[in-house]
Amino acid sequence: MGVFAIRDIPLGINPFYADEGDTVLVPLQRVHEIDDPDLRSIYFDFCPLLSGDFLAPANFNLMSVGWYMNHSDRPNVTSDGGINFSTAEQIAKGDELTIDYTTFSDHARLFIDAWKDDGEYDAASAVLQPARAS
Repeated sequence: MGVFAIRDIPLGINPFYADEGDTVLVPLQRVHEIDDPDLRSIYFDFCPLLSGDFLAPANFNLMSVGWYMNHSDRPNVTSDGGINFSTAEQIAKGDELTIDYTTFSDHARLFIDAWKDDGEYDAASAVLQPARAS
């Protein structure tokens, strides 16, 4: 998955300005208590962890396009530390919009490092590892 520009996007604008989707804060402990590993992993796969709470869409069935941006160490979209985004450069039609997950999510480094090591990240099992707390 990913997000691709359907037209040229200028520098310095929020490409998702019309996104009016509601978000909710879900405590990390509550996510740890979810029995279904697939449901639990959705929080780790899609939602930024901010000071012990996941910032999640109010309804996962209504996720807007911005939730599907992929990570890059050289992103063309930046974050204000939350889910307000801005283009860091002009983006050409057809180019993928990418973001550095570590700029707005406390747990992002864990799975980014796992991807670089072996290409695999199993959020459903990783969420219960005590090493996550630091």
